[in-house]
Amino acid sequence: MTTAETGLALVLPPTPASCRDARVAVRRFCQEQGFAGLADDAELLTSELVTNAIRYATSHVSLTATVADGSVLIHVTDDGGAPPYIAATLSTATCESGRGVYVVSEIAGDWGVIPSDNATTAWFRLP
Repeated sequence: MTTAETGLALVLPPTPASCRDARVAVRRFCQEQGFAGLADDAELLTSELVTNAIRYATSHVSLTATVADGSVLIHVTDDGGAPPYIAATLSTATCESGRGVYVVSEIAGDWGVIPSDNATTAWFRLP
């Protein structure tokens, strides 16, 4: 883990323990950067994206957190290359996945996905 004045970078193995490690690091980052009021949402949304990433990663998951323009910006990258599935609504009772990204879409001020040939980055911004 590295922490700069306004940045955090983690490389995590694709294991369930990585979700906890990411949540703890993001909460601490928010508090240290003066965004304690965003820590709960940042922790929840980070957990959702890291959970999704470890599902598809083959060797590692990367997480970065930065502060820009009065917002916290989180990027989670997995090396699996599969874009996340997004459930249209939570009322899809038979849907077995996609709810985490739906939660991100409802809570984050902005969010998105950056696909590439060998990785997928999901990100969100909390103003």
